[in-house]
Amino acid sequence: MQREIVLAELYENECTKEDDDNFHRADTNPDAKKYPWPVLLKRFIKISIPMISSLLLSTVLDQINVLFIGQIGSTQQLAAVGLGNLMMYLLYSALIYAITGSLETFASHAAGRGDVRECGLYMHRCMLIVTIAFIPITFALLNTETILVGIGMNAEVSKIAHTYVVIHIPGLYMQALFSSFEAVFSVINYAYIVLIINVVMLPFHFLFLYLFVVHYSMEISGCAYSFNISMTIALLTCLIFAS
Repeated sequence: MQREIVLAELYENECTKEDDDNFHRADTNPDAKKYPWPVLLKRFIKISIPMISSLLLSTVLDQINVLFIGQIGSTQQLAAVGLGNLMMYLLYSALIYAITGSLETFASHAAGRGDVRECGLYMHRCMLIVTIAFIPITFALLNTETILVGIGMNAEVSKIAHTYVVIHIPGLYMQALFSSFEAVFSVINYAYIVLIINVVMLPFHFLFLYLFVVHYSMEISGCAYSFNISMTIALLTCLIFAS
């Protein structure tokens, strides 16, 4: 017992000495003043603008769905889109975005150390966690109609919203994996790739919505199928860039 206490004290003293030495080197190292604040501000803007733009564009897809369904003139389907999006935000986005948000923390530390390989390892672990978490999420989404009727929503609208949400499930999984790529690309200074993918995906989503919703008259189901195809294309494009 006495030996363990002595070893612990020696380890603590050694760590303290090493920390003091590192602090002194950082304080006297001329490289610490290598980047003045205008350069740091420029780097910050260069990284943040693509990330902010990508986040804004990712929220536009749902609004485009509302726009197309609104043109049909069915108030029930328009209400179902709103309820379906709400259910997906509550049962899917809240958990998945928390998981991918933690990936940004770990991956940014690895990127700061210059270890891109470790960033990839964190991303694959995140994808595994997302896949496991998606199992209970899927069961919850499959009970959308039951949940909505249980909280007093209109039965017919709840049934339409259930169809809308269930068809969305494959696309939601693709979106979760895409978010993992997005987080890692952002921390290794490739955020512009995600921005380009989102910008290119937007007109394709418009095209798919026109084909399914307007041309083939699939109405609310067409919105969900369009989302699935758009997110699949986005994920495949990320895989091509990553390879």
